[in-house]
Amino acid sequence: MTELSNFILRRGTPDDGLAVYRVLWDAVSDLVTRTGGAPFEGAVEEFWERRASLDRHLAETAAEYWVAEDAEDGEVFGYARSVENDGLFELAELFLRPGRQSGGIGRQLLDRAFPPGRGRTRTIMATVDPRAIRSYHRVGTVARFPMFELGGTPAPVEVATDLVTRRIDHAPTDLAALDALDLEVIEHRRPGDHRWRLETREGYLFLRRGRPVGYGFVSERGFGPYLALDAADMPAVLAQAETRAHQLGATNMYFILPGHNAHGMRHLLGRGFKIDPFITLFMSDRAFGQFDRYAIFTPQLIL
Repeated sequence: MTELSNFILRRGTPDDGLAVYRVLWDAVSDLVTRTGGAPFEGAVEEFWERRASLDRHLAETAAEYWVAEDAEDGEVFGYARSVENDGLFELAELFLRPGRQSGGIGRQLLDRAFPPGRGRTRTIMATVDPRAIRSYHRVGTVARFPMFELGGTPAPVEVATDLVTRRIDHAPTDLAALDALDLEVIEHRRPGDHRWRLETREGYLFLRRGRPVGYGFVSERGFGPYLALDAADMPAVLAQAETRAHQLGATNMYFILPGHNAHGMRHLLGRGFKIDPFITLFMSDRAFGQFDRYAIFTPQLIL
């Protein structure tokens, strides 16, 4: 534990979940308002319940997890968290409450959660806040492409394809197939994350002549990631996700696509999905992967 002026930096724990989510809520709502959007509405606790499982998974598997709290009253007002899988080192979150930003605390959180020299590949999914982008360049990453959130109401949809869809289970062969697909498209394996996803979302493999060539995860509340070895298969993969979300009773859903995922973008825009004005940037210390055939996990904290 390190005490600095009127605040304390300490290791985060799973018990900090709701407190750090309040920080995220306030910080993102403030940024959306400053960029011309509407502030968030609704009860923070209700939204927290929807992502409590994700927060606990990130807290329990974090590579680094640091919290900033007031030294006098113990209020949590900032945090940063990173995850690491097979050499892929991702800064998942870095948020400070409005009024605590630009005071050097964010830099200290960043240095602890995203230390130099960690990971074979280093990535950040960044908001378009110029202060954050400046900090992320300082730690060696640069912007590679924009990411767009496309939202809409799911409905049954058919796309002509020769792909066969099969539900994933925890069988070693299925988990090995996910690893192989990840290695080919994003160059890193994520077996722990996929096991957690299979506990909270339905997972599907897409087969061509019996060979796995894609996957997708979907539930009533959470979506992604989605992957296809052939970029031209993205519409079929996304159509399956939309149809299944409708069957599960989802009244709205959203996909997060890299801007150069041409097949996926055109498919969703053609379906009437709308681009949210809140655009983010994918930053990394090196160019890697084939993200024209990939859609990001939602919420967009990790790949």
